[in-house]
Amino acid sequence: MVQIKQRQRNLFKLLSQMKDYKPTSFFSVNFRVSDKTIYNDVNTLNDQMSTYDLYIDKQPRHGLKLVGLGKNIVRFEEELQLMSSDHQENHYPTHRRIQLIKWLLIDDEKCSLEDLETRFFISQAALRKDIDYLQNIFGDYKITCTTSKSILKVKGSEIYIQRAIKDFVQNISKIDDSYDTLTSFDPVLNIMNQLFGEELVNIVKEAVTTYIISTNALSDYYVRSITLTILIMVARTKNNHHIQLNDVVIDDLSYLEPYMIVIEMQEYFEKKYGLTLLESDTKYLSQQMYAHRIEPQAREKYLKDQYVDVVNRMMKMMSRCLQTDLNNDERLRDSLLFHLPPMLYRLKRGIKVSNPLLQEIKKQYIVLFSLTWFVASELEKEFDVHFDDDEISFLFIYFQISLEKRHGIQFKNIVIVCPIGLATSELIFTRIRQNVQPQDNILTMNVEELLKTELKNIDLIISTVKLPDINVPVVYVSPLLTEHDLNLINEIYSSVKKERELKNISPFHQIELAHFFHPDFIFHNKKFKTKNECLDYLIKIYQKRKYVNEEFAESIYEREKMGDTSMYTGAAIPHASPETVLKSQISVVTLKDKIKWGSQDVNLIVFIAVAKDDMDRIKNVLSKLLDILESTQTIEKMVHASNKEILVEILEESLNGR
Repeated sequence: MVQIKQRQRNLFKLLSQMKDYKPTSFFSVNFRVSDKTIYNDVNTLNDQMSTYDLYIDKQPRHGLKLVGLGKNIVRFEEELQLMSSDHQENHYPTHRRIQLIKWLLIDDEKCSLEDLETRFFISQAALRKDIDYLQNIFGDYKITCTTSKSILKVKGSEIYIQRAIKDFVQNISKIDDSYDTLTSFDPVLNIMNQLFGEELVNIVKEAVTTYIISTNALSDYYVRSITLTILIMVARTKNNHHIQLNDVVIDDLSYLEPYMIVIEMQEYFEKKYGLTLLESDTKYLSQQMYAHRIEPQAREKYLKDQYVDVVNRMMKMMSRCLQTDLNNDERLRDSLLFHLPPMLYRLKRGIKVSNPLLQEIKKQYIVLFSLTWFVASELEKEFDVHFDDDEISFLFIYFQISLEKRHGIQFKNIVIVCPIGLATSELIFTRIRQNVQPQDNILTMNVEELLKTELKNIDLIISTVKLPDINVPVVYVSPLLTEHDLNLINEIYSSVKKERELKNISPFHQIELAHFFHPDFIFHNKKFKTKNECLDYLIKIYQKRKYVNEEFAESIYEREKMGDTSMYTGAAIPHASPETVLKSQISVVTLKDKIKWGSQDVNLIVFIAVAKDDMDRIKNVLSKLLDILESTQTIEKMVHASNKEILVEILEESLNGR
């Protein structure tokens, strides 16, 4: 039997429930396809049902009817069930939820529960699960999903509805990054096309290219984020849903900097899409552009002058932490000055920009990522904001580039050439990242970009397509990256490996160990039921010793709220702002039983409390400590230590490299 499409299976199921003829239009409306498509589906089904003595009868002016014995209908239905692939079963709820969002929030359709059950061919219980899934997302935005006279309705503030739609798209693509790879290598674009239609997606992409990308050097994730924001706003505005903004006080008017770009874009949408934006819509769009670092270059200097002192302090503190002088790096200073105002604006306004490489950054560059958080945490009290992991990761990138490009801390440069699409290149990137040194630099390019690149700076190229002859080692791999491919990469990688050590990393002396670790703060085989119970226990110990101030507990819990401090190896590293620590002390706790900590189950907790005066010593401590925490073997030894004395001995040996 040939592969039967999901729509054709559903058509058969619907026909099997009908006793009388139904017009073709009934089915084409239900499936949102043309009559011609229904006729083609009927022909396909008739071909497959011929051996079962079944056929779909087509009668002019009457319509369609399934003809055959009931037992044969059951047999054919069982055959169709066997043909249903795991991929389709796994992803069908995702398709339903996308369609549900489209009907309710994009197309403004009035959907009854009965109608939805018929359209989706699902039970009331399955539909309730889909509605509950959406309500979980909506709940964070004070949006309700209710039924009135069996009609499903969504109620809430327009600004929160638009944020919820964006959150939905980003969650679907993150949670299910293999979604629909049979038809598209870019899951986010595929979801956008389904929600908004290719015509509107192309109109908005053209606007973003013309009015934003042409004048602003934005990374891909910023472009994707603002494109999605504009798509949602345009689609909702088309159906007369407008954002209402509170009056903005004078010190918040900085968001108007990109306002002229918004006006030009408004004229474009009016011409291309017949769309008229209200003043509140244009103000909102201007806010979003400012939050995404889209602003006229002529006004950049005006913004910078307000934050020079703040940036200088950040650079000075990071220099102390790294024991590397960054203070004269003007490119780093310019980058931070350009980034800081929109970042603070985002944090104050609750506007979130996600970094798709966040987990990779935290996994591969945990030391510098943690140092960046310590440096940035000093600004939280000054500006009354709380940094999340995504924002820390963007700041991290500037320091990482500075160290690599301008301070002699060099890395091997590996280029991945993959023209197929974003999902494939990210798949290869992730696999390669796990198989090379953490400090190595990995870039993704297409062939055209590679040929424009200075090849003398590239150590290794990994490509899914044939390249012209170039004087750089090349490994050709399949888009899915097999074990054979990885073995070949490792072989070539080893042959071109250069010894490039990070400079200025001083040895970890016994004095550092005595300063940050004390046996009184080493806890063996403790039993806690929850993360909060463990944190409260440790916080009280620090408070009783008067090692911390009254804001310490809040700092710990705010940090946990802003991002996951668990590690994939089964350890957790909760930490507080240096501003709240009076005396540095690091605690180590092993657990009798694992507890849930963010995304991981952990049985080892390293509780980091470092005072501001010790920031110049913390890099070596973190570097050694995190080397330990990335080793599952060392963690197992510590967790299974038979008593506290042996645990302390294992910790000392690991920290001192013995």
